Amino acid sequence: MKHIFLALALSATVSTAAATEVPEPIRGIWAWPSCQAPEDTLVIYRGYYLWMDGEQTAFSGVSTQAHPDEPWAQLTEASGYRIFFEPLDNNHLREYYAPNDAPLGATPQPDWDYHDFESCNGQLPRAHAILSGETVAFFTAIDPVYGRCDQDRQSCAQTVFKAIDVSGDARLSAAELARLIRIALFIAAVSGDEPIEHQELAALMAASLPLAPLAARSIVYSFDYDNDGALSLAELTQDRGSLIDQIEGQMSLNFGFNMDSLKDSLGPMGQLLENWRR
Repeated sequence: MKHIFLALALSATVSTAAATEVPEPIRGIWAWPSCQAPEDTLVIYRGYYLWMDGEQTAFSGVSTQAHPDEPWAQLTEASGYRIFFEPLDNNHLREYYAPNDAPLGATPQPDWDYHDFESCNGQLPRAHAILSGETVAFFTAIDPVYGRCDQDRQSCAQTVFKAIDVSGDARLSAAELARLIRIALFIAAVSGDEPIEHQELAALMAASLPLAPLAARSIVYSFDYDNDGALSLAELTQDRGSLIDQIEGQMSLNFGFNMDSLKDSLGPMGQLLENWRR
């Protein structure tokens, strides 16, 4: 089976190659100076992270380089920018900031500035819940299959299906597919070369509210072979057509957006889209 419905859900989040995961102590939801009054918020997963401040949001894939003799870990964004994090014993995460005159390849030094982020215990601060809550919940649900879909596509398909199936009834309704479309739009919007302003992101998501259900209903009609008004995993894994082509057509028609722009914006991680589309 192709499991083609995963192309949208995972093209932004799962690498096709064996991944070097971000160390577990660094993963989670962190805020500085506090989760109650965040100025900077980081949501860090196995291979990507979401950053939010009071005005902007950005998303990037990250790779990890091991430094076994150091207390910190080096994460490298898709753009090549390096970030250094050190987990602390007091449920905090320290991020180091290289000075402007630091030489290329420099690693954290005693005189570097830093911020100590507080752990939010898996809860997104309220300040970001409206704009980012859906996407963070989805990422949290599918993070366990990061880098594993090539080895076990059936398990991967089931994990992602459950993440989309909010009601837990083993069927995807038009509302649940509309949520997936909104998440895809969010990912595409925050994955550019520069962070997106919250005002612009809010306008995009507001525009999707009336249009995403229309696109989702059209997708249901295309794959609802038993005519029950929703989609099962079996219906989505039939070789009778490409769901990703249907989603791309609907997003292009309703939002002026195509999946290639999402793939390109995410660099190597977006190559999964090509693998699932074959």
